[in-house]
Amino acid sequence: MARKREKKKKPQSPPKGVIRRTARLIMSLPGADLALSILKERAGPLLLEAETRALSTARLFIDLRLAKLAQKQAEAPETARKSKIINITIE
Repeated sequence: MARKREKKKKPQSPPKGVIRRTARLIMSLPGADLALSILKERAGPLLLEAETRALSTARLFIDLRLAKLAQKQAEAPETARKSKIINITIE
């Protein structure tokens, strides 16, 4: 008889509602920017995702995007002109 393969369970992230509520709570505190920078260093990618999505602050994403575009322009101006800048709206 053939054995069934057991699937590896992926670690689950908390539901989006929990991330949003936590993010709102963090942003309502005084010194939230400092707290977020400390937490980002320690918590890693999950908090970065929570900040960019749930907090609706696209500052980090915009900074990274502009840095990449500037780097492209410095390397090869003709290819940088072809790339499009995405309009980002902050809620």
